[in-house]
Amino acid sequence: MVGSNSSVPSASASASKSFEIPESELYSFDADKIKEKLRIGQMWALYGDEDVEWSDPDMPTCCGKFDVRNSSQAYTSTDSFSHLLKAEPTGSKGEYTIVPRRGEIWALYRNWTRDIKCSDLENWEYDIVQVLEDNYFLFKVRVLDKVDGFNSVFKPQVKERTNVTLEIPRVNQLRFSHQIPRFQLTNERNGSLRGCWGLDPAALPPHYYS
Repeated sequence: MVGSNSSVPSASASASKSFEIPESELYSFDADKIKEKLRIGQMWALYGDEDVEWSDPDMPTCCGKFDVRNSSQAYTSTDSFSHLLKAEPTGSKGEYTIVPRRGEIWALYRNWTRDIKCSDLENWEYDIVQVLEDNYFLFKVRVLDKVDGFNSVFKPQVKERTNVTLEIPRVNQLRFSHQIPRFQLTNERNGSLRGCWGLDPAALPPHYYS
């Protein structure tokens, strides 16, 4: 909330230690989070860490139930802001649910296990997926591949003329690492990228551009 936050495990933070994060080629994601667009009561994801239900208590999480803290923190810029969140109140005072929603794009831990440690994340690999369906039992997602020649443009992965999909049981929702801001491409590059997505490089796992 502009007053509260969920945290994006900062792929960008670990990446910036060794090399510069590339700029988005086709869309300015920074324009979506200028100060003038912030409103009281909004909930934003910030780059950082959050304790959760992992074997390693230092592992970050970006989906589940979150409580609004009775504390505040001042920011002089929006550099730490990732994206506006869709959070639903649970009915308990100050408690909200944040889960992957249809149409959103998320990073998914590859070879996932609850025993992943925070120290593993620097070299961990991820799949990029778009949520097709979310219901009481599972999330159905479509796997995306990076488009050759671009650092942050992705398209549906296709095998045997069919989009590759996965089903993630709700009980394994911790497999979702973090949401990635996206922009649907239409007429860019004379329409050659129609159906693709431009993703925020700052939220992409480092192995996609290392």
